[in-house]
Amino acid sequence: MFTKHPDGGELVMHGALTIIFITTAQLSSSILQGMGKQYVPTLFAIIALSVKFILNSILLRIPTLHIYSVIYSTLIAYMVFALLCVYYLRYKVGLNLHLGSLYLYPLLCSIIMSILGLSSFYILNNLFNFPNINLILSIALCILIYGLSGFLSGMLKVEDLPHFGKKI
Repeated sequence: MFTKHPDGGELVMHGALTIIFITTAQLSSSILQGMGKQYVPTLFAIIALSVKFILNSILLRIPTLHIYSVIYSTLIAYMVFALLCVYYLRYKVGLNLHLGSLYLYPLLCSIIMSILGLSSFYILNNLFNFPNINLILSIALCILIYGLSGFLSGMLKVEDLPHFGKKI
């Protein structure tokens, strides 16, 4: 997909796993803040930031890692942040987030979207010589596929639609 900068795709692949921990950290810290425990995720964020700073200081000195050291330190820092928040919610508050189902459906929908999205991009590139337009069309198709697979899996429901884009 990155025809002029193929190294960009590799960076995205290495950083993709970080999204799981970013979303878990956001979800769990938002729950804690909504419960009036703003200091807890703030403290955990400071701990994660300290971990990131230490890891960046160490990993950036390894020449073979290059820019990937920043990706790995970000991954580990968000992992620490997310795990601390989830631990607090589970063992201090008694709230279980059911992380298995929280990740299983989006992962399945993402796999379906990725396969069909990449396939559509390559088919469009073989049919038409407009890589930028083909990329935009493939991204639009990916959005539709993810939404449809979300509805088919039960992850999204029709009753959820009025809440999208609505401020609470």
